[in-house]
Amino acid sequence: MAILKSDKARIMHLAIALLLVLAITSSTFPSCQAGNIIKGPDSPPTTLSVTCYTYRQCDVVGCCNHCAHKGKKKEGCECRTGTDPEQCCCQD
Repeated sequence: MAILKSDKARIMHLAIALLLVLAITSSTFPSCQAGNIIKGPDSPPTTLSVTCYTYRQCDVVGCCNHCAHKGKKKEGCECRTGTDPEQCCCQD
């Protein structure tokens, strides 16, 4: 009976150690911090340098013109409609 208790304790300690290692690893993994795990239609561009501006009733043509007006690249602009207020995001 004592052998069974020590085996259970050993398994429990290993499981706790494994969960601790996973928690530390996942919190320090760069792609998790950058939020690049899940891509959806409202995901930001994959470039590292993006600037977003409040832009009500955003449309792509207006957003690209707004980016050019702000001195940013006209290519790669996008509207983020899932935010409140809506945003026009430009690549730097």
